[in-house]
Amino acid sequence: VVLALQLNLPRLWSGFQIIGDGTGPSDFAENAVVLGTGLIVLTTLINALGVRLMALINSAGVIATADLKTGDAGLKLRLTGPFSASPVGAGSRLLAVNEKGLVQVVDINGAEGVLAGQLQLSLNEAAKELILSTPSLSGAHVFVRSDSTLWRLGE
Repeated sequence: VVLALQLNLPRLWSGFQIIGDGTGPSDFAENAVVLGTGLIVLTTLINALGVRLMALINSAGVIATADLKTGDAGLKLRLTGPFSASPVGAGSRLLAVNEKGLVQVVDINGAEGVLAGQLQLSLNEAAKELILSTPSLSGAHVFVRSDSTLWRLGE
C-alpha cells in the first residue's frame, strides 16, 4: 500500500513528497514510510470515531463484545472453533470464520448473542487447507480467503 501511495500521490500534488524531492537515494523509501504512517493514523482515527461496538474472538471460539462509548461488556457466546481470523460486523450481525471453513453468523441484537446461521465452505483436506485470514465485506458480499482459495459469498 505504501508503495502505491508513494508512486501516485506525489504525481497528483508535489506536496505529498514530504521527504526530499524524490531524487535522493532514500527519498522514495523514507517518504513512503511517512505516507504509510499517515494512512495508519487516518484510518485509526476514522475507526475510533465511528466504531460503536468492539468484538473479539479467542482461539477456542468464545466471542465477546463491548460498547466502546459506555465501556459496558456485551454478549459472550461460544462458537465452533478454532479461530485465527477476527470477526467482522455489519449492522446487527457479526460474521466469524473458523480455521476449518465454518462461517458463523451471530445476531447481536439481544443481550445474549444468537447464532443466526452457518455455512461450511469446501476445503481441500488432503492439502490441509486452512482459513487464517479475516473475512472482507464489500457491499452485499463477503470474501473469505484460505491459503489457496478465494470465496465470494452473497447474492
